[in-house]
Amino acid sequence: MQVRSGALVPERAGHKLRLSFIAAAIILLLAGAGAHLQQKGLLGEGRQAGVFYQEVKTPDLTGAGLRKAAERIMQEQLGKKLPFVSLERLQEAEQASVIFRTGEDSAAIWISTVTGVVLRMNMNASLLPAETDKDLILAAKKTIQEIGYSGDFKITKVQRFVEYGLSDKLAQVTRQIAGGKDELILNYRQGDYASSFLEY
Repeated sequence: MQVRSGALVPERAGHKLRLSFIAAAIILLLAGAGAHLQQKGLLGEGRQAGVFYQEVKTPDLTGAGLRKAAERIMQEQLGKKLPFVSLERLQEAEQASVIFRTGEDSAAIWISTVTGVVLRMNMNASLLPAETDKDLILAAKKTIQEIGYSGDFKITKVQRFVEYGLSDKLAQVTRQIAGGKDELILNYRQGDYASSFLEY
């Protein structure tokens, strides 16, 4: 009912019908967007909001599929692709361990052979300054000013560590930046400055 000139008059049926159509369209649009986000994630294909993601689509549980998934996760989380070493299925635990290694750089990723979900991972790699994102370089320059370091700081090496386990909600990422004649080490955890020390 609507009020016109102090009197109640009935709403037109057509007006109610249009409102019903609009409400139905909005509900369908929101449902479609929700399904899209569930499948694609907030940060892109297969991602969830945060540092770590798990696949939503039906996984490929063959040896080749598990290796491919591990290689993709290694590249995205570690920022470097290491040579493949082995893939071992642990039948009783219903998981597979996929190992990559070269020199001191290594990556070990455990994936469920039932669901394809990543259960654990432990990775580390040395990166050249040119392989490091510019935001981290800028953060390091700002940090050395804030901590009062007066030496000539030139980045010589960046070390990246990634850990994830059953009790973690996100992958734990630590990055070490080394530089200067005194070998100043800067530690960043989850992108935030954590500590620094001199390595003699």
